[in-house]
Amino acid sequence: MAEEGIYAALLAENNARCNPPLDEEEVRKIAHSVSRYQSNLPVKKHYHGNTIEANMKRIIDVLKESDALRFCNNPMEFIQHLESAN
Repeated sequence: MAEEGIYAALLAENNARCNPPLDEEEVRKIAHSVSRYQSNLPVKKHYHGNTIEANMKRIIDVLKESDALRFCNNPMEFIQHLESAN
C-alpha cells in the first residue's frame, strides 16, 4: 500500500476510534514511517497452463516453504521421502 493509502486508512481509523483523535500531522508522520517498510505479504505467483513444467514449479515453490527438501540431494531421495511419509 502506498503512503497516501496508508494515511487515508489511518486517518479514518483515527477519526472513528481515537478520543481525542491524533493531530492530522501526527497521523501523516506515522503513515510516512510505516510506508518505508516492505510488506510481508506473499506475492502470488501465476503459473501458465497445466503443463508438467508449470506443475513442477508449483510443487517446488510449495516445498521451498517447508523443510521437506532440507536433506534431499537428488530427486530420488525426495520421492523416497514422500513415499515413506504415506
